Amino acid sequence: HIGQYLRESIAEAFNYTYPGQSKRGVTVEDIVYRIERLNDIGFVWDALEEQWKETYQRLVAFRKDHNSTLVPKQYDKDPELGLWVVTQRKQYEEFASMDDVEDLKESISRAFNYTSPGESKIGLTVEGIVSRIARLNDVDFVWDASEEQWMENYGKLLAYVKEFDSTQVPKRYKADPGLGIWVQNQRIAYKRRALSKEKIRLLESIGFVWAVNPVNSVSEGYTSNSTT
Repeated sequence: HIGQYLRESIAEAFNYTYPGQSKRGVTVEDIVYRIERLNDIGFVWDALEEQWKETYQRLVAFRKDHNSTLVPKQYDKDPELGLWVVTQRKQYEEFASMDDVEDLKESISRAFNYTSPGESKIGLTVEGIVSRIARLNDVDFVWDASEEQWMENYGKLLAYVKEFDSTQVPKRYKADPGLGIWVQNQRIAYKRRALSKEKIRLLESIGFVWAVNPVNSVSEGYTSNSTT
């Protein structure tokens, strides 16, 4: 049955015709030759998977530079990477909490566009999904989608640092009132040892100040003489 299915698949894909048929097509030998020639030049058979791998390598580069995989959702240097990371979390979340095997299979199908053999819709195989998850785990990928909000605020802090060359956001920062509160909360969490090592690394990589004294500031956007 498998052999017949393979022959039919080849015939359909490559317009192959058996001896005696009037429709002109290529032989199996021709097909093998074509495949070998394409492989010789590094032909990409699965463009979507290749695109995933390319973006994954950008994540690896980000981790090397920042010692973290927590890419801001609005990452100026590579906006596509930030959105890609969010997508990986959402897809994983689709089935990560499932206990029932059948529910798990349905969730995998829904999240990763999986299709069973013989179906016409193109999607990932289960093996492909497992491979992706394993590769992301290899670089300590953060799966918890709740981290997204933290990263959004971190991205805002990055923008603030870029503009003012300081992480000392005022308590009442008129351009973004919530940012000053968030910065203050990071210091509180740090004192309580409630901040993860990865978040500490990210903050310290941009010169975050854990203990500050009220100072006068001339930076644009300040509406208070005190800082958080």
